[in-house]
Amino acid sequence: MRVLLVVALILALPRRSTAEINMADSIEWMTADSDRVVVARVATLTETKGPGQVVWVKVTFAISETLKGPDAKQVDVMVRHLTGDPPAKWKADNRELLLFLVDAKRRAIRDGECREGASCTSAYTRAPFALRGGRWGEGDALKLDGSAQAFTITHDVIGKRAELIAKAKATAASKATQAFQLDLPLDSPAGRALYGGSVVFLYVPIDAALEQAAITWIASTDARTRAQGIEALAHFQSRANTERLEKLLLDPATHDLTEGDRPTVRRFFVRKRAHDVLRAWGVPHTTPPIDTKP
Repeated sequence: MRVLLVVALILALPRRSTAEINMADSIEWMTADSDRVVVARVATLTETKGPGQVVWVKVTFAISETLKGPDAKQVDVMVRHLTGDPPAKWKADNRELLLFLVDAKRRAIRDGECREGASCTSAYTRAPFALRGGRWGEGDALKLDGSAQAFTITHDVIGKRAELIAKAKATAASKATQAFQLDLPLDSPAGRALYGGSVVFLYVPIDAALEQAAITWIASTDARTRAQGIEALAHFQSRANTERLEKLLLDPATHDLTEGDRPTVRRFFVRKRAHDVLRAWGVPHTTPPIDTKP
């Protein structure tokens, strides 16, 4: 009877929502990954409905400032609208937007509507450009009225017009073609904003700014930050970075680890990551003690 009572009490407790792994593109990666970045307002638009609930909108934007790409007075963009404010509302509100744009066929390929190197008849190609379409869907049209949220490599949340434009300008020259998956500290502004009960990943460009950030991370008093700095620094082999990683071969940080049926070990996880990167770089070094008994 007592067991049944316990079960009944458990079933009566409120259930927690399922923890989610959340992820977002940093404004730096949004900028680096875009073909054009402009400040603009809707001039004209034409809607085409279907299939299903999709509304295709060909939008001509009047450009007030170009942050990346060739200067122009206007740009035609094909928008695939499902949720959020429709382009018609952008026009009705005379909304000023920060747009992250890519070649229309590139967006169609990303969405699986076309194949690389093949002819493409996607609705996207009815205009030369499309919204980039990152991990926030159509979140690549940021409102410049202070209501937007963007996340930075320094784990911050920005939303003011001047902040957004300045950050995009600062990153416009980046030549990055790939992003690094950053495990955000959950006590950081971006970590708190994106938290859904589990880890939070932020994608940042692999460029000089990441290298400089990684150099500061490996000097952190937080062991997880040092470990992540090593992972980032792995993309930037140089003599100076080799020397930085060699110093971490004596890092004192440990955690206890159990793998399958094997006995639990105490692992020097920061020095292991430094060792792994140096080995991948082909740098001769003495392997430090990595696993010990707890």
